[in-house]
Amino acid sequence: QGEMFTRIWTTLGGGLSPETMANPGFEAEVSERPISPFEWAIGQAREARVALGAGRASGRSLRVDYDSPDGHAFTHATQTLQVVPGRAYELLFWASTKSLVSGSSPSVTVRAGGATPLDAAAPLPTGTTEWAQYRVAFTAPSTGVVTISIARASCGEICPIFGAAMFDDFEIRAVDRG
Repeated sequence: QGEMFTRIWTTLGGGLSPETMANPGFEAEVSERPISPFEWAIGQAREARVALGAGRASGRSLRVDYDSPDGHAFTHATQTLQVVPGRAYELLFWASTKSLVSGSSPSVTVRAGGATPLDAAAPLPTGTTEWAQYRVAFTAPSTGVVTISIARASCGEICPIFGAAMFDDFEIRAVDRG
């Protein structure tokens, strides 16, 4: 599987080297249907609108505006990338909130090839918060493929979410286990 993914990566990766994220600071446009599977893919919902907003230091960020009276799950953005099988990594990113109210705030999860969760960051705090850095630690699966997702988990029928969450400056790096 890993060898087949490497061939796909070489063909569709747009010149990215392994362990590299495309558009980590959302400076380029994002799309619901990107040309490459190795770019951010955006998921829109009437109750969770995704757009590019003001960035942490400069430039842009991914902004999700919520107006949902129920507990629906939303996947706002995903990106697949190649990593070295068995290697330890950390995914760093920055996030902030504006008037966020919910029993289930959004979070960032790293999954093995899009399915099995490897680890997730703590859900964002409610209220209005300044930019803060978050970390997700994980070990790459044997396939060498991980998917990063920005999402809000379902929290039952009566679990509204209102306000906004912003995400910026993603970075993946190998970690020494020593």
